[in-house]
Formats: sequence, C-alpha cells, structure tokens
Amino acid sequence: MNNPIYEPRGRAREYSPLALNVYKGCGHGCRYCYAPGALHLTREEFNAPGRREGLLDAVRRQLERNTVKDRVLLCFTCDPYGPLDREVEDTRAVLELFLEHDVPCQVLTKGVHADRDFDLLQELDAAFAVTMTFIDDMNRREWEPFSAPVARRLALVREAHDLGIPT
Repeated sequence: MNNPIYEPRGRAREYSPLALNVYKGCGHGCRYCYAPGALHLTREEFNAPGRREGLLDAVRRQLERNTVKDRVLLCFTCDPYGPLDREVEDTRAVLELFLEHDVPCQVLTKGVHADRDFDLLQELDAAFAVTMTFIDDMNRREWEPFSAPVARRLALVREAHDLGIPT
C-alpha cells in the first residue's frame, strides 16, 4: 500500500481535497450504498468489513514524507466508526497519527461510538458530521439496519458541538 491518503476524483472532490478509507467495506448494511458497485464488490462482500492490512504503517510513511497538507475526510467508501472499529480501533490510531503530524481532518459517520475519539477531535483541526438519511428509526432500520439510531446520531452531533468540535 503506497499512499492510502488520496485525492478524490469527480464529484467526490467537492467534499474534501483528500480522503482516507480506514476499512475495506462497511458493516452498516445500507441498502442504498453506492460503494459496493464503485469498488466492484458484491453487497455481501462489502457488508463484511475488514481491516486494510498495512494501513497504519502506510499512513505513517505518507505523513512522514510531509506531503499531506489539506484536510482529509474519513471516509468515502467505509464508515470510520462502523461495527469493526469497536473491536480494532484503527480510526483512533489514524487520528493519533494526524495529531502527531498536524493534519486537519473531517469525520463522516453513521456509527454509534464516535464519541470515543472526541478527545482527539478536540485537539485536531477537525470537523465532525453524521449522515442523516432518515429522521425516523423505522426507515433507518429498513434501509440502514446496523447503523446508529437517529437519536444517537443527533446526540453525537450535539455532544461534538458542545465540546467545540465544528459540526
């Protein structure tokens, strides 16, 4: 893995000058997700997320070369706080590397446990956001079955805002 922090192409570029996908796939099971098709994976393959072997070392090497100057989005084709991250905490390790190298970032999630890293987001030049496709949990359960409930996402945004993290 050479440069895991990359420049998005096409319409994705309007959201962030740089991006990093911490995991392979996503465990939220969103029925509408574009990423399986973009990554040429079946929905079943995509919905069984895995670690990106060598990711942390590759990010470290890329940051040590001092080539990353712009804000980095976590993530376009996964969720930095998906179910797998509860176990392995690669997102926290990435944020610690960003803090060490003074790299600004923004986080986009549907995950329930993002507040675990609010201490790092407070120290970083960071922004925090949640995806809100639905405002009710009935639709959320149907379309995003393993994502955080709507009330939890709203609570995360409120908590981040109250801590001074741009939302």
